[in-house]
Amino acid sequence: MTNSLCDSIEITGITGMTLVKKYVTRIQSRLAIKGVKLSLSEIRDVYTRVCINPEYPIEDELDTVTYYFLNPSERVFDAFLKPILPFEEVKKLRERS
Repeated sequence: MTNSLCDSIEITGITGMTLVKKYVTRIQSRLAIKGVKLSLSEIRDVYTRVCINPEYPIEDELDTVTYYFLNPSERVFDAFLKPILPFEEVKKLRERS
């Protein structure tokens, strides 16, 4: 048993967080171009709920998060920000990632 901080950090966890930040920042840039200014934490909250695999999202998931913030009156989410998709659609998305 060691007390080293390095021993307790999972490399995949660090890499995963870096990847998530990369995609959240990309969404933030897309929104800023359209005049919507949001913090990374606001975007990350929706992003992690929409993406099946947040470390490796598909383009449709990135577009869904962007659309969510651009069109607040047309949101396709319930009060808990869970995407409303038929089971078949969710299954297809999981197979693609």
